[in-house]
Amino acid sequence: MYPRPTSMRGGISGWRLAAACVAAATLGSLASTSVVSASANPGTASYEGQTISLSQGWQGATACVAFATGNTECFATRAGLQAAIALASSVGAIPATSCGAGFLYLFSSANYEGSELALAGPLAWSNLSNYGFSDEMSSWDNTTSCTAYVAKGTNGSGSQLTMPANDYSAYVGSSWDHLAQSVRIG
Repeated sequence: MYPRPTSMRGGISGWRLAAACVAAATLGSLASTSVVSASANPGTASYEGQTISLSQGWQGATACVAFATGNTECFATRAGLQAAIALASSVGAIPATSCGAGFLYLFSSANYEGSELALAGPLAWSNLSNYGFSDEMSSWDNTTSCTAYVAKGTNGSGSQLTMPANDYSAYVGSSWDHLAQSVRIG
């Protein structure tokens, strides 16, 4: 078994703290802009000061987070994503929900590698194409207190894979690799 991804567990320390400080300085007013805003435009994300359509590709981003507020932010690096989550958490912008304050992390490659999509719960069935992540998932880490599911069809149709609360998988297996088209948390 592969080691559990520690970048999503147990807070922020060491190089993660340094990355958070650098990102906080770089991101400037992140906490006062769209991360804490309640308005959102589904299928779009903020990336490097621009609004991008996720269904048209991530345009250079490698990591995106969909906050419970409905806002989605993308970053050039995973460290940027983790720093934004840490910053939003530190200013109280990540509300505790019925699924806790964790995220469901989906990765495009095995062993928690490749592109990363972090989703806050609870979340009704949502098509991963809205996030530009349909047929991409190879591994996952569920840090929420809710069970999550992915389905091979849109809107939860077709076969479903259960991702228990506070659990993870370094590889979903050949029967699920790059086949998830929708997701639900809770």
